[in-house]
Amino acid sequence: MARIDASLTELELKREEQLASLRDARGDLVAIAYQESVARILAEIREARRRLREGKHGVCVACHGMVSEERMEALPWATQCADCARRHSSWLR
Repeated sequence: MARIDASLTELELKREEQLASLRDARGDLVAIAYQESVARILAEIREARRRLREGKHGVCVACHGMVSEERMEALPWATQCADCARRHSSWLR
């Protein structure tokens, strides 16, 4: 747990720095979209740290099954298993 929290903390700090370094994006749709993406990922990382403290990290929020180790390694802030994430993304289309 400590290793995962340290990794998430490092990712959170990097995203905070990244967000702070972005210039004012008024009128630049690409820059605005990028800022929103970084802010979304930062929020997801913070959520993952909260879930870790609560003992819920690695448990899918949709089906309550386990998120695979491979997915957690690739996306440490993942809150859904791959199947639920696919269903959710196809639903958004």
